[in-house]
Amino acid sequence: MPARTVLITGGAGYIGCVLTRQLLDQGHRVTCIDRFFFGRETLAGLEGHPRLTVVRGDVRTVDRKLLEGQEVVVDLASLSNDPASDLDPVYTEQINLEGPVRLARLAREAGVSRYLFASSCSVYGSGGDQPVDEDSPCRPVSLYAQCKLKVEQKLRTLADGDFTVCFLRNATAFGVSPRMRFDLIINIMTMFAFRQGRIIILGGGRQWRPVVHLRDICRAVLLAMDAPATAINGEAFNIGSSQQNYRVMQIAQVIQRALPA
Repeated sequence: MPARTVLITGGAGYIGCVLTRQLLDQGHRVTCIDRFFFGRETLAGLEGHPRLTVVRGDVRTVDRKLLEGQEVVVDLASLSNDPASDLDPVYTEQINLEGPVRLARLAREAGVSRYLFASSCSVYGSGGDQPVDEDSPCRPVSLYAQCKLKVEQKLRTLADGDFTVCFLRNATAFGVSPRMRFDLIINIMTMFAFRQGRIIILGGGRQWRPVVHLRDICRAVLLAMDAPATAINGEAFNIGSSQQNYRVMQIAQVIQRALPA
């Protein structure tokens, strides 16, 4: 993969700080934009890197000047779960809907050639026991999922031969990150098992959860950066695997076997 100039929003977050490291390791020049609500420690060891620019900023007010000279934008910034999104619907729409659309328009005007948007498998809603693919109907339930789908729809109208947009519909992430999250199903179950010796299961445990390691999400971003524009422009891709689609009870049993104490 040739070296690129890449701007990441949410670049110090759970996925972003891992992706930032991977991009730097591969020789890319990275601009990391984040509000640093959880501090700058997630980029420990990186600040001062000759190919990294760190900017404290908000996706809703990013200056167009930061987009000039960028080849790729990876938009990870959002209020990233249902409870947080439900606290203030107006605030959520500003960050999770208006922010990405504004950023994409500015990126297009600034000559950015590729815009990768972190969407979510939650856009499909409750699919029952039948697996879904990219052609399945989208029936988002939560405000978080509704915003993700609306961004996809609006960004498709911006796509053309000079501006490639791609949507990565991530399954529920898990794995260790410098900016750890314990609101994600595998992470929180593992934490409770380790610290309290028990796993709490709500809703009977029969609900399906597609999961994906955060490093595989990063790999998907790297692949989308290098893929032919004609293969991904305006397209959504489910980031996950049928082999990592579990009922909640099955996830608990896997963790129980890994931590028998």
